[in-house]
Amino acid sequence: MTARLSPLLRDSVVKHPESVGLAIDIVWPEAGTIQRHYAKWRLLQFPYENWITLTTPATEYSLPQVIYFHLLEGHLVIDGRTIGKLPADVRDSEILKEIFGSQRLFAFPSNLPGMDYTLANHGEGHQVHLGYRNKQLVIQARTSNSILELIPRHVFGNGPEFDLPFSLISDCIHWIDIRTGILEARRKPHIWKTRGGNWIVDIHSRRAQRRQSILVDPFSRLARSISQIFLHFEYSCRLTIFQPPRGKLSVELKQLDLDFFVNDKGLLQCRQLGSVIDPNHDPGTLYGLQSMMVLRDKTKGHTRDMLLMMCSDDFIVRLNHDSFMRRPNYTHLHPIFCQTPLQIEQEQRKLWPVYNPDTANHGRLSPQIWSPF
Repeated sequence: MTARLSPLLRDSVVKHPESVGLAIDIVWPEAGTIQRHYAKWRLLQFPYENWITLTTPATEYSLPQVIYFHLLEGHLVIDGRTIGKLPADVRDSEILKEIFGSQRLFAFPSNLPGMDYTLANHGEGHQVHLGYRNKQLVIQARTSNSILELIPRHVFGNGPEFDLPFSLISDCIHWIDIRTGILEARRKPHIWKTRGGNWIVDIHSRRAQRRQSILVDPFSRLARSISQIFLHFEYSCRLTIFQPPRGKLSVELKQLDLDFFVNDKGLLQCRQLGSVIDPNHDPGTLYGLQSMMVLRDKTKGHTRDMLLMMCSDDFIVRLNHDSFMRRPNYTHLHPIFCQTPLQIEQEQRKLWPVYNPDTANHGRLSPQIWSPF
């Protein structure tokens, strides 16, 4: 029965060659709205009469590819290879797991220069290509009008050696347009879409902006001065300092859900709490404790509060005499208030009631407690 179909299929290819291309595009789609251009199909002769072949033309971004298609059995061969699984080292890479989760990944040969594989799995209109450069996995995503390359997070540094603030690195996938040199930090899970709230970095001009806000260089004199204000309270790499198009310089502590801006008196004022950072950082108590921030009511100068850290699993305490520190679990970390001065009974290691920022103005005590031990 199938043998009888062979002449009919060959005749259909001659009369309607575009139908073969449409069928192939279903299992081997192009990027975005790009239409793959097929040349004239060539019908092979006996004993390969059920095969047809053509060579796709090269484009601005892609190389030509030789395609063979079996009319009866539907086998698709591209550059001598069929669709198949990725090699284990590529398939098991952490970045691919982060992007595609538990999806089973299948690949064709890539038509991009320097790339080896094209994933059959698309990322919302992005055709994903994989290859190697200096024995390191390279991931590129082709869209309708550009080719993006994924930049691994470790490229931006770690700890005190960092090129971008932590908020631009954590939970983000970084794509750079290899033609324009524009890098975009796309926050998960929206890694396939450009969004207005994403930070954009122009590699050539060394300028980063979000909408019209300009990022301050973390290693500039201004940024270092601000980092000194938050010393021991928050790591400098976790400060996002930027200049809005209107208004004063702003400092974002994303991990703590706090934002500060420079007010008319030149002091850093917290948007959420309405208080300013007191230039006099002596709380009048807890001498030796450094992991704190002293705030002052912007209208009542005599009212001062101490902003401490508290989390469910761990906390930071830095004491001058032994520099003891336990690293916080930032997934549970949040700031809390306690009034100063505190009555301390170190012998009994008492736990002190603290003020919740949401209710501090009403004078109600939160059931939360804080201890330096």
